[in-house]
Amino acid sequence: MTSDNRLPTTHMVTQIAAGTASKLGDEFNRALVETLHRVMNVSLAILTQGEGYPAHAAQTLYCWRDGKPAENFRYDLDGTPCTLVYAGERITIPCDLGKKFPKERGFEGYCGVPLRNRHKTVVGHLAVLSREPFDDTDNCETILRIFGSRAEAELQRADADVEREALIQSLQRTRDRLQLQREAARAANSFKSDLVAITVHDLRNPLTAIISRADLVTTYLTGTVPLSQEDRLKKAVQCADDIVTNSERMEKMISGILESSRANATQVSHTPSWFDLSHTLATVVSLNQDAAAAKSIHIDLSVPVGLKLFADEDRLIEAIDNLMANAIKFSPEGSGVFLSVDVAEGDVSITVRDQGQGLAAGDVNNIFERFQGASAKPTGSEASFGLGLWIVKEIADNHGGHVTATSDGPDLGAAFTLTLPIIGD
Repeated sequence: MTSDNRLPTTHMVTQIAAGTASKLGDEFNRALVETLHRVMNVSLAILTQGEGYPAHAAQTLYCWRDGKPAENFRYDLDGTPCTLVYAGERITIPCDLGKKFPKERGFEGYCGVPLRNRHKTVVGHLAVLSREPFDDTDNCETILRIFGSRAEAELQRADADVEREALIQSLQRTRDRLQLQREAARAANSFKSDLVAITVHDLRNPLTAIISRADLVTTYLTGTVPLSQEDRLKKAVQCADDIVTNSERMEKMISGILESSRANATQVSHTPSWFDLSHTLATVVSLNQDAAAAKSIHIDLSVPVGLKLFADEDRLIEAIDNLMANAIKFSPEGSGVFLSVDVAEGDVSITVRDQGQGLAAGDVNNIFERFQGASAKPTGSEASFGLGLWIVKEIADNHGGHVTATSDGPDLGAAFTLTLPIIGD
């Protein structure tokens, strides 16, 4: 966007808007990148999606280079200005880009804006790069900011469509489970005391989240926080969405436990299907975010993008949620909890590692037994019934997998790894 062919901002905005009019979703984003590239006369225009949490790499979704569509590519964020954008900043570098970031050698100017999901987490970015310096940085950033907001809205809409489809499938599975429960209504109901204990244990986390979100809704709607009315309403709506999510999760748990009673509560239910593991683990992180924030604990998620798994997604969420809740429960304030995934020799291993109290030698051998708690005590006011790890073991066994616990000793943290076989298509 140099002085010899530069247009005023209003004219550029009009041209870009005309080039993307009446388009939605993928079609809009593709047209946006193409039109930005053409109208702003830049060398490269890209729209990307981040990999990892927090993002350590980016994958281009749409890319135009030197006047034509280019093949999409993946790149590491380290050593690029995109790192700053994925940290939440709007970045404009008018010249000497290659000197400041050697990986971008050959380009002079850069402008990038972050794209956030509905939870306000940066999940992608929109950027343009030029082999000539930018003469008007305000002009460039204004255009990227205006159309970045529209691209962000399209990404959020696409995410909402995916979540809606997942909810429909979940409701269908719930309907099937309810039908099975009606058919098995006359089955023997042994092991009642353990079922009640399991119910109490697994419902505590979502119920606590529902209560805290309900309190926040009241706080936002009564105007007791120093926010604008629009921001209070947005936050209240987000809290209401979280209440619905946790309520649905409670319903799934109750349904699963009722199914377990049909089998005399000796095994948990098992309804496998294909799902994206990265999305599932992101859900678990979201469910535990408030509990972690209350103790200033940072959660780090590292999972390969696009890894498909054939398993019971509801039960896997239940298992990993138990491991995450335990890690937060037994960790000190200001520490970290790390959720990672490794794939090797036909197995996928999901590990939750903390920086907490660790395990004594005697704990490792019997910690997965029912009502068998560890010698360590929760660091906050949390309760512990000694059922969570037994539930994780039951879920692992039901999938043909296993769960292990390791620790270097007291106060040196602990790691719990759930390993499941990968079943081919």
